[in-house]
Amino acid sequence: MKRQRIRKLLLLIALLLFQVKILHLFMSPVVPVFAARAGIVSGSLVVYGVLFLSSLILGRAFCGWFCPGAAMQEILSLVRPTAKAGRADRIKYGICGAWLLLVLGTALRSGGFHVIDFSFGTQHGGILQEFLMRTGHFIVIGALGAGLGAWASCRYVCWIAPFLVAGNRIRTLMRIPGLRVATRGESCSGCEACREVCPMRVDVDPLVAGPVRSADCILCGNCVDACPSNSVQFIWREPPKPLHADRD
Repeated sequence: MKRQRIRKLLLLIALLLFQVKILHLFMSPVVPVFAARAGIVSGSLVVYGVLFLSSLILGRAFCGWFCPGAAMQEILSLVRPTAKAGRADRIKYGICGAWLLLVLGTALRSGGFHVIDFSFGTQHGGILQEFLMRTGHFIVIGALGAGLGAWASCRYVCWIAPFLVAGNRIRTLMRIPGLRVATRGESCSGCEACREVCPMRVDVDPLVAGPVRSADCILCGNCVDACPSNSVQFIWREPPKPLHADRD
């Protein structure tokens, strides 16, 4: 499980770095709105664009390996069961859509974007504002986790996830080479260990050969590392045909 130790260490580092002012501003959904009022593209808006572009190659790996919110989810998962999948999963798309409309509408009312300013917002904010910006996100994660289960905020309300899901779907349609989880049925023992360890409750089925298509897969690799028969693997290029024939 060396890979999982490395992943959790990276998540912990991301969580600690999030406490640095300029870094948590780069993840803020609020800063782009205020920046748009001045016709400014903030650093956080650029970061979201970069994350979208990265998803064309890495899918939702950011969620599983580098997101500070995911670090909180890993901690919550020690004491809470995983949140259930369902129609509530769609809420995050509504949140992301409303946020994008707000940013773009604000910019249009201000005459459009004129300049990129990575430092926007770093010169402002009192003690209370600083405290809320650093802790507000985790208060929401903790509240949702306590009520609905671990990974609830990622599943239901994360405004970043739709960017990555969109990029993931585009790369699938265009068959762009990139990081994926793939399954094969030839050696599967049917133990279902891959399903049990998935934090996003993705229905991993090694008996169905080919890449996992779920938009919820965050490429954490838990299923890969838990599989005793090596029937679940990371791949970089989607095969033109199944990796192996399905077991009869």
